[in-house]
This record gives sequence, structure tokens and C-alpha cells, in this order.
Amino acid sequence: MDSIRSHRRPFMITLLDRYIAKHLWDYLFLGLVIFTLVLFFSDALLDFMKDLQHYGIPWDIALTLIGLQIPRIVSIVIPMSALLSALIVYNNLNNQFELIAMRMSGISLYRLSMPAIILGLCASLFAYILIDYVVPTCNKYARDLKTFAINQQNLPATNENFIYKQFDKEQDLKRLIYVSHFDGNRLGASTVVDLTNPATLQVIQAKSGLWGRSVIELSDANVYTVAFSQKLTNTTHASQLQLQHFIQPQVSVSEYAPREMSFVQLYQWIQRYEQRGRSLPRKVYVTLWEKLTVPLNSLALVLIAVPLALTAPRKLSNLGFLGAVLILLTYYVLRHIAQQLGMSGMLLPFLAACLPLVIIFTTAILLFRHKNKVL
Repeated sequence: MDSIRSHRRPFMITLLDRYIAKHLWDYLFLGLVIFTLVLFFSDALLDFMKDLQHYGIPWDIALTLIGLQIPRIVSIVIPMSALLSALIVYNNLNNQFELIAMRMSGISLYRLSMPAIILGLCASLFAYILIDYVVPTCNKYARDLKTFAINQQNLPATNENFIYKQFDKEQDLKRLIYVSHFDGNRLGASTVVDLTNPATLQVIQAKSGLWGRSVIELSDANVYTVAFSQKLTNTTHASQLQLQHFIQPQVSVSEYAPREMSFVQLYQWIQRYEQRGRSLPRKVYVTLWEKLTVPLNSLALVLIAVPLALTAPRKLSNLGFLGAVLILLTYYVLRHIAQQLGMSGMLLPFLAACLPLVIIFTTAILLFRHKNKVL
């Protein structure tokens, strides 16, 4: 009678729950560390080296910018870490026949999945806090810090083969400067390509120069002006040549505004635009609702991972990392399709943000019902 009563308390924490939960959390933290390092070295580190070389951003600011990217990376890897954790733990229970013992004790599949559901809820809550509060703040601070660093007009960390591109407001290439080497603020042989005049191309070649905060001074410079008809129109020589206000912040420093806002802030921002009679791209509305639906990825993927990891005793198969990859690919393909349908107007923004979750949750429920009858 005691054992029967214990089975009628599905929300009572038991030794079995703690046993499964311990392994789930261990694999979750392991997955967070591994996936965060992978994305860090493939994404944030490359941006760090590019900023260091092209913009002359100091090491301390560059390292701060990297640190500000960590919350965004963690928010991305939380769902895949939770998915892999559930697949590995329940697959091990299945392959070691512990599942059979639990089922013979009268424990239902739904009861066995409770530790995974709690894990998914906690991961979703943590992802929501990161996506809606921490990441927008970090994005805004990173943009301001990067703009400040570029405005300092420091030379890059490398001492040779420095190329700087300047763009206009339409993001078209305006000027390009190449410096063979430099020592401090003293430049070696330099070449400047000026495209500001739509009718001509101006090329400046100098033997040396001096890098200033707002002025570049070139010495012993030859200036070639070439018409786009490929005819040389003018050649001049200058012992000293100054380029005023040459270095300006890149247009790419600007951020996509919704990424710097929480759900409430973005909703109020949209309301202000609509009250002024202005129209916004559909992407903004999809982004608004995704701030609520994307954090639920962890719970949805965990729910579908548990029944997929369980098979009949005579059909044991290892759904580990490969299974996680296939499920993730399927989910992100569904999400991409839903986003495109929402941005094209074929779906309402709210439905476009919810559709992948609805499909995953529905599939998980059907799998639970099927596996509960088979196992």
C-alpha cells in the first residue's frame, strides 16, 4: 500500500528524482561549457581579432567586448545543452535496463520525465532572463564601447599591412588607406584610394606619414587623378599633404535596435512608432514575440528528447549527439521557415513566433502517448 501511495504522488521528490536530476544537471553544465567554448572560438574570438587589427581597439576594451558576448552565446547554447543532457541521461537509463526496472515498479513514463521537465523549465527561465534583460543591456553597452574605441582612432595592434576602409551613409566604400608598416604614430609607405568624387578616382602614394587624432599627414606624396574613362587627367606632387577627418566610425557599429530592448521596452517603442503613423518592418514584430517564445526552446526540446531516447528493450539504439543534432536542425529549419512566413506577411507575427513551438510540443505529446503504451 505504501508503494502504491508513493506512485500517486507524482510531484513528490523521491530518491529516483534526485538520481535522474543529478545526471541531467551534470550533463547540462558540461554541454554549456563545451558549446560555449565552441561558439566562442568560432565567433567571438574572430570578431576580437578583426577589431584588434582593423580598428586599433585596445586590448582591455577588446577583452571587455568579448566578455559582453558571453551572455548571448550562453543563451544560444542553453537549448542544445538541455536537449543533449536529456537524450544522454534517458538513453543511458534505457540501455542499462534501469528503465525496465522502473516501469515494472509501476512508475509511468510521465512520472519518469518530471526531472527533465523541471530541467527544461529552469533552463527556459534562465534563457528568458538572459534574452530579455542581460543580452539587450550587453548589446547596447558593447555598441557604445566599440564606437568610443573607434573614435579614439588608435592604430591596430599589428605593425604592418594595415588596411582601413571608410564608408558613407549608404555603406558604399568612400576611401581606403593601406599602410605598409608603422612605428608609434609614424607611418611607412602609404597608399590612399579616394572614391568620394563619382567622376574620378584619386590615388595618393606617400613615402611616409604621421597618424593624428583627426588628421593624417603624408610626406613626399604623389597624387594621381584618374577619370573613370581610364584616362589620366592630373598628376601632382606634394611635400606635405593633410587628410582632414579621414577616420570615422564604421556604419556597421550601429546595432539593430530591437536587440537592445527587452520585451516591454520593444513593445512600448513599437507603440510610439505606430502612434506617429510610421510603419515598421514585419521583422520587428516577429522579433518582439520571439523574445517570449525563444526561451521556451529548452522545454520544448527536452520534452521531445525524452521519448526519443527511450526504445523497446530489444531495439536498443544510441540516440546521443547525432540525435541531438538532427532534432536541433529540424527545429531551426522550422523556426527559419516560420520567420520567413511572418516577415512575408503570410503569417501573423505572433503565429510565426509560436508555430515551431506548437509543432515541437504537439510532436512530444504524441511521442509520449505512443512510448507510454509500447514500453
